[in-house]
Amino acid sequence: METLSSVETQVRGFILETYLPDADPDDLSDDTHLVESGIIDSIRVLSLVEFMEEAYDLMIEPQDLFRLISVQEIARVIREKTAA
Repeated sequence: METLSSVETQVRGFILETYLPDADPDDLSDDTHLVESGIIDSIRVLSLVEFMEEAYDLMIEPQDLFRLISVQEIARVIREKTAA
C-alpha cells in the first residue's frame, strides 16, 4: 500500500498536468478546494475518477464523488478503498 504522501504527490501531479499545466505547483496545496477554486467541475471530475480507478485499481462509487474536493481528501478516498 502506498503512503498518503505518495498518493497525494501522484494526485497533485495528475491535477497539475491535466487541469493546470501552466500553473505554479506551489499554488496547489493539499487542502485547496478544487471545486470552489474552479479547477474541477462536473465534466473534469470524470477524468479524475478515471485516473483514480486506473492508477489504483479501485471503483469510485457515486457517493464518493462529493468527497473529491481536495488533494488531501482524494488521497484519503484512495487509501480507504485500497485498504479494504
